[in-house]
Amino acid sequence: MAKLCIERLYHGAWRLFGSQFDQLVGDRYRYLARLQHRLGHQLASKIQTAVDISLGRILAIPDLRDPEILTMKEFYELWGKEKTIEEVERRIESNAVFYDSDHGLLLTLGMSWSQDVLRLLDGQTSPGYMPHIRKFLTMVRSATQRIDGSAEDVQFFQRRRQELIEFLQRAVKVGEPLFCDL
Repeated sequence: MAKLCIERLYHGAWRLFGSQFDQLVGDRYRYLARLQHRLGHQLASKIQTAVDISLGRILAIPDLRDPEILTMKEFYELWGKEKTIEEVERRIESNAVFYDSDHGLLLTLGMSWSQDVLRLLDGQTSPGYMPHIRKFLTMVRSATQRIDGSAEDVQFFQRRRQELIEFLQRAVKVGEPLFCDL
């Protein structure tokens, strides 16, 4: 998974939403502790797993027919807390972070994170930082996109390309290098 981050925007968003995020995460942990104390570790773990599955964090089908979970308001309370945390995290990262899988968008552009992007990083003075954002932006804009798949796949990868272009334009406008976690 590749992650690009415009740190100034990211830190600015954390100043706006970070305390809310920290409060929500603290509430979740306190809730889980109370849940484990009241229901026992095994049942609390079942509830957490069902919530994680329903939120797509674990690739499995939740067994919400389990009578212990189906009737439990705790499942829905925890699910609501987790969804709220995800929403605040999305607000924090929305303008400042771009994610792509190793086998995602760049492959449709005939590039790779490990080959093409890695060469743009400053490995000497600031490891992990990309000072050559304009060069990467030009590479993304000028690449011929080849997408094998359905019409939905084509739309998805075309949209992702546009999102990356807009992200890189924001980084150029801010005027600082990107932090890249490849």
